Amino acid sequence: METVMAELRNWYMATQDGKLTAHGDVYFSDKIEDGRLIQTTAVQEITYLSDRLEVRTQNSVYELPYAYHRLVEGIDTNVIPVEYLQGKQEILDISRWTEGAVDERREKEKQEMSRVIEEEDKDAVVLRFSSHAAYYYLAMLVKHDDEISYSDTYKVQPGTYDDSVLIPDTLFACHPGFETMTFYSWDEGIGTVYLENAGEDAISFVTPYGTHRAEAHECLKFKR
Repeated sequence: METVMAELRNWYMATQDGKLTAHGDVYFSDKIEDGRLIQTTAVQEITYLSDRLEVRTQNSVYELPYAYHRLVEGIDTNVIPVEYLQGKQEILDISRWTEGAVDERREKEKQEMSRVIEEEDKDAVVLRFSSHAAYYYLAMLVKHDDEISYSDTYKVQPGTYDDSVLIPDTLFACHPGFETMTFYSWDEGIGTVYLENAGEDAISFVTPYGTHRAEAHECLKFKR
């Protein structure tokens, strides 16, 4: 029998004693009655999906639908709650999550990222970033022979000083900092890697190939 994941409604996220927790009215829990206000234990991982967050604690996983978010002091926490908690001041790109625009945006982004890959590259990945996006990361496009796949899903592991961004189905992982993405894991199994800055502000990338600065709308290429 398939297990139904617990869901939080009227939710927000906050820090307590240096630990990130989720708050909201719980539904579909096999342990707690529907509608009860709860505070989770420390969040260990956040997965960003097109219509919801999935938040993992030590013993539980919760769905946090964007449709049921709660406004906290005027900040729209359904878009990027951790950015708010970290006190960042950038104007975040919330249009990516606008209802009805997700599929259109994804198809447009897929086409744009496909054009980045040079014809001779048969095995390549494009990682797209913007300083106005959540954790700077936007999406990934993979080319293997003539097959193209696209994903804008990613995982975040909150940390005391640095959060980690994990890119699913790869070994890429990085720490976002002030206008900087520091890769602490790099997928050596991919022949060519493109780091695309789709934003209006420069981003520095710390990679196994050294530190490189990408200006607005610039793409860097790394080849094994």
